[in-house]
Amino acid sequence: MTLTSVDLGEININVPVYDIAGNRPGKTLLVTGGMDGDEYAGMEACYRVVGRIKSKDIAGRLIVIPIVNTPGFWEEKSFNPIDQKFPKFAGVGKADGTPTQRLVAWLVESYAKHADFWLDLHGGSLTEVMSPFLWAWETGVRTIDTDVRAFIVNNAPRFGIFEWQRFPVGKAAALARMGCRYIVGEAGSSGPRREEDIRHHEAWIEAAMRLEGLIAQKKTSGRTPSILYEKVEFVRCKMPGLWFPADTTIRAVKNGELLGVVRSLNGKKSTAIVAKNVGQLLWIKSGLRALPTDDLVAIAHSPEEGNVYATT
Repeated sequence: MTLTSVDLGEININVPVYDIAGNRPGKTLLVTGGMDGDEYAGMEACYRVVGRIKSKDIAGRLIVIPIVNTPGFWEEKSFNPIDQKFPKFAGVGKADGTPTQRLVAWLVESYAKHADFWLDLHGGSLTEVMSPFLWAWETGVRTIDTDVRAFIVNNAPRFGIFEWQRFPVGKAAALARMGCRYIVGEAGSSGPRREEDIRHHEAWIEAAMRLEGLIAQKKTSGRTPSILYEKVEFVRCKMPGLWFPADTTIRAVKNGELLGVVRSLNGKKSTAIVAKNVGQLLWIKSGLRALPTDDLVAIAHSPEEGNVYATT
């Protein structure tokens, strides 16, 4: 392991990097944790994997960066406190941009653009209840899209998202043009590093290693394919106030189902958050604060269901 110094313009930070070259030629897998500095299950899974993998065990190259956003990690924040921005929203970064853009540009230029597969491990923040799932985006590169869809269907615990886009843009599409598949693994919520969540991340790392040929394929025994959704809706409220979820259980929701209520601080106003059609909850905010910038609920659905989610 090396602590790599990364120049963010205003400051240099240290990021832990495990770069394991196998004893046989092969493909390159990049695994990252801690893009959000307070999502811990993926970080721990990374450290567990590199603690047991040796060069003699693999072909190709395994690069594991357990904590990308080390400034956020040290302050227990999702975002990068240097500029208050989220690395996960910085696309492929910008070498002469903000500190967060520089951090992501370093990651992409140093590792992602040379990788065949980037598995990016995430989870719910300290005030989110979440179900484990895999998430990826259409890129317009047919071979990559086919591989990514198959990976999600075969490895998501119950459901996953392959988000449809008419005109592919963004990080996944940019990486695909570099020849790199990009998938997000989501498991873990509300702070504790639950063993179940850590194992989801470990299983996804192992599956990615098998897909890219770093380790041998394993025979599967009649696994039921996961449900694949094609769209994610983020539910917010225009009014700041207190958030009272109706139920924080991760579940399917129906048309007209009450998801929760936002009340003003003085209790004189309230806004009901209602599902306008059927869908699957991905995560729901468990904290009391509600700001117009907060995603209170995230719901997956398929376009043919005609789903729209809004506040009333």
